Amino acid sequence: MKGPGYQTDTGGLRDSADGFRNVHGGVSDAQDSLNQISVPHEAFGVSGPGPRLAAGIEDMIGTTLGEVDDLLGQLDEFIGNVNASADTYDDLESDNGAKLQATYREDRS
Repeated sequence: MKGPGYQTDTGGLRDSADGFRNVHGGVSDAQDSLNQISVPHEAFGVSGPGPRLAAGIEDMIGTTLGEVDDLLGQLDEFIGNVNASADTYDDLESDNGAKLQATYREDRS
């Protein structure tokens, strides 16, 4: 959007959103890898604290995956908001341009 005294680079906004989308893809790939981790309950021994330790590690992985899900959702929302802002700027620029042209035509009549 361009006008007197300010300028918004909507293409740059969309490029930024694309960059965040690429980050989202990388985080999703890492999440998929983390999701495949399994800790056998006998990994730290079959008695005593071993099984509890293995279960604790699996719980920690599950918690981390949940947090990553939340962050990916927030990132999706942010990407959508950036694109929506760029669209709004472009729409306003288009509307303002049309209004200025109509005003100019009326003034010349």
